[in-house]
Amino acid sequence: ALERATVEAASWQSMSNDAVTPPYVAVNLSARQFHDPNLLSIIEHSLALSGLAPQRLVLEITESVALSDIDSAISVIEHLKSLGIALALDDFGTGYSSLSYLAKLRPRTIKIDRSFVSPVHSSTQAEQLLEAMISLCHALDMTVLAEGIETEEQLELLRGLGCEFGQGYLFSPAVPASQVPKMGELALRNWKVENPASSR
Repeated sequence: ALERATVEAASWQSMSNDAVTPPYVAVNLSARQFHDPNLLSIIEHSLALSGLAPQRLVLEITESVALSDIDSAISVIEHLKSLGIALALDDFGTGYSSLSYLAKLRPRTIKIDRSFVSPVHSSTQAEQLLEAMISLCHALDMTVLAEGIETEEQLELLRGLGCEFGQGYLFSPAVPASQVPKMGELALRNWKVENPASSR
């Protein structure tokens, strides 16, 4: 899966220009994959084979995977960072994380689970909790991605709280990799229409 994902992502270079960077690809790693002693060599081989820049690869692991062997996880994460590869911590808030572990792991991105996003318009407490989570991540110099965004209202609220990235049906359902270039070209054309001076 990793090799295929990097090859696909390398082919998306055309979906960019001087002002719009090419998209990155995020790959979920299972517990078995993350703790595989050959993981780093597999990643390096996949990048070399595909020609994908390491900065365009994000590896996602859940809290429970990272914290099942914290010392090993920190070692792997530091090596990934040295290669220029980013790590995202998925399903944040649903596992058994603690602030000390989060500070040790230092992932680039935190993915806030959809269970915290869904109730934000029906509960002041839910909104306050989201605000606190986002503020915490920013204090630790991490970017935030909110999962499960389904309405414009949720999107606007999250933007107002400083959330940088979003994922959910409001943007698009899951699509096969073969459709990504077409979606990217459409987005790039729309960007050129909205920013004519920048696209010259």
